[in-house]
Amino acid sequence: MDNYRKIVTVDGKNYLIEMLNTELDEEIYNYTESQFKAGHGFMLTCAINDRKSFEQLESTVPQIYHAKEIDDRLIPMILVVTKGDLVEQRQISNSEIREFTKRHALSGYIITSAKTAENCLEAIDMMIDVIKYRFMAKDVIEQVGKELSVTGYVPPAEVEKKKCIIS
Repeated sequence: MDNYRKIVTVDGKNYLIEMLNTELDEEIYNYTESQFKAGHGFMLTCAINDRKSFEQLESTVPQIYHAKEIDDRLIPMILVVTKGDLVEQRQISNSEIREFTKRHALSGYIITSAKTAENCLEAIDMMIDVIKYRFMAKDVIEQVGKELSVTGYVPPAEVEKKKCIIS
């Protein structure tokens, strides 16, 4: 399991970004579950040339909901498709990526390439924006619920298309 940490400054505030790279096998499930519980946002990743990595994500989203002990669509999640430079070895179509994103109510997806440095920093920026937005939305929902004695779900506004869907 790889663990990456970086301090980033957003709107004049420092934030610790921790990226936990897991294969989600039984050996590390308990550790991963505790990381899911503590996480404020989730970048689900798969490689464009590895169908199995994409298919394994189907069980990841429910694991996050289970660890968070809620089925709350306000949990910030995006899909990061890696190895975007390997177009000729592509095993996952854009329509499959869009369908997965929609089915699991993710905030969006982005295709990246570490080899060409395409969209790597943009993926982190996108995740930070989604976390900020979702926490603002959650505060608004809680406040409206208190004021009206009603709780409800407010669907998230679309993230800018240029940051949300890159193909």
